[in-house]
Parts: sequence; C-alpha cells; structure tokens
Amino acid sequence: ADQMIGEPADDRLIAKGNVKTVFTPKAAAGDASLDATAGDNGPITITSRTMTYEQRDRVINYAGNAKAIQVNRTLECDEMDGELVERDEFERLICTGDLLIEDPDQGKEVKGDVAIYRPDDDEVDVTGDPVVLTDRDGTELRGGRILYRFDTGTARIRSRPDPDSPNAEETG
Repeated sequence: ADQMIGEPADDRLIAKGNVKTVFTPKAAAGDASLDATAGDNGPITITSRTMTYEQRDRVINYAGNAKAIQVNRTLECDEMDGELVERDEFERLICTGDLLIEDPDQGKEVKGDVAIYRPDDDEVDVTGDPVVLTDRDGTELRGGRILYRFDTGTARIRSRPDPDSPNAEETG
C-alpha cells in the first residue's frame, strides 16, 4: 500500500492506495496438520484502493475496485469483506457491487450483485437481479441465484430466499 495507518486503540489497520494482500493457505505452505484438501486452490491475492482490517472482529474490508485472484479465477466487485478464521485464513469472501467472476479454465463468466465465496468449498453463491452465467460459446443462464462450482464449471439455479421467511435458506 502507498500508506498504512495503525489505530492500536481500536485494533484497526487502514491501508490506502495500491493495496495488495496475499493469503497463502497453510496447507499450501506445507502444514501437514491441516486437512489434505485445504489450500488445494493456492494463494489468494487481493487488490483494491483501500483496506481496513478490524482485528477484534477478524474482518478485512477492501473497497474501490476490489479484485481477488486465486489460480486463474477472478472475483471483481466494488467492495469485498473477508471473514477470517483463527488460522488467519478466509472463511469466506463477500463481494458486493458491480460483480464479475471470471473462470477462464472452465470458459465461464458470472455477473451479479452479491457473491459469497468459501475458498475451502470451491463454490461461489451469487445473487442478483438477475445473475447471468455466460459460457465461452455465448450461451447464457439467468436466475435470481446461481451456485457456481469452480472445480467442475457447473452451476445450479436456486430461488432467492425470502429474508422474511422463517425457513429461508441461509446464503452466508
């Protein structure tokens, strides 16, 4: 980052200008104590204009052209929140605003409003009005919610849950 500001009293770190963060899953770094499938996807590199890390809440917010790259897949959006687990790895990334997911290995692209990506699951849950999945042949799949698997390039259309329903399926 061009500038970093620590706020120890608030357990906060703020970075501004050309922010770049690289998270390497511990299993990818050779930690045999973790599940063998963890980290198979490699490091996650995130860039943005600003970053705010709230240590108490274990949340990192990236704002301004937020972009996460893991292997060849890319998640781009206006703002991205990363929720960390105790090993300082992402439990999930939540992308909002002008969302674009590119998976060149599978020849697919997904556009929507909100995406929830769990790196350990290799699946991204995208909602929008509408969500549009396009393959390399130009075929489009549209829906209110699409669950896309990076490992297989497959997608499932789901109905968007009604937030007021007591039986609404959890999206995050």
